[in-house]
Amino acid sequence: MPSIAYTIDIHEDAWFALHLDGSHQALPEGDFKIVADDKVWLVERKTWGDAYSSFRSKRLEDQLSRMLLATPNTILLVEGRKEAVYTKDRQQIKNLQAALNRLSAEVCPVVYTDGKEDSLRWLKSIGQRIENEQFGVLVRKPTMVASSRNKHHALLESIPGVGRTTAKKIYSHYTNLREMVNNWPEAKTAGLVGMKRFEDVDNFLNAEWVETGRKPLSSKTDDEQTTLGDIS
Repeated sequence: MPSIAYTIDIHEDAWFALHLDGSHQALPEGDFKIVADDKVWLVERKTWGDAYSSFRSKRLEDQLSRMLLATPNTILLVEGRKEAVYTKDRQQIKNLQAALNRLSAEVCPVVYTDGKEDSLRWLKSIGQRIENEQFGVLVRKPTMVASSRNKHHALLESIPGVGRTTAKKIYSHYTNLREMVNNWPEAKTAGLVGMKRFEDVDNFLNAEWVETGRKPLSSKTDDEQTTLGDIS
């Protein structure tokens, strides 16, 4: 299990360094650096106001580009409420949100927190997941649940005229599928099925297998095969 170390940029509040038990010193990129063995995570923290101004000045793009050159494990943390951004042009806020959505989908994760304390909780949480080697793993691993339904019941129900109740009767009467096929007339005498259902299943079991392939697109010879261009 790797041990982690936090470094908090000198321009960030020392409060973060205190609660994360990290060093408080200048970072060339990012506001928070998390190191675990030979892997590095960089987090850029911005309030909505900071994100808005750096988005308009193109500074955000430059910051993230330099962080990504340093490590692929780059994360943008946006803190607070976008309604708190002071601007008369609300369309610009929509543009910022659209840019953040694109960043999250195409460049790096974008995390949203309610405030400073929420950001601290998130930083602690991601550090714990990295330390426990759970970073990048789903909170709950997918579990394959085996079906409790009898597979032979399902097979019998796929036969025309056989429903769930009849399938159970057939399954209980015969030892296996081969015995059922070879001794199907017993189903009538044993009262497993009525005459109509008996005949439906009997016809199915005795029907010849006929190839029902797709019809050719045309009657062209082998030397004149239909192409996609012909279809369009």
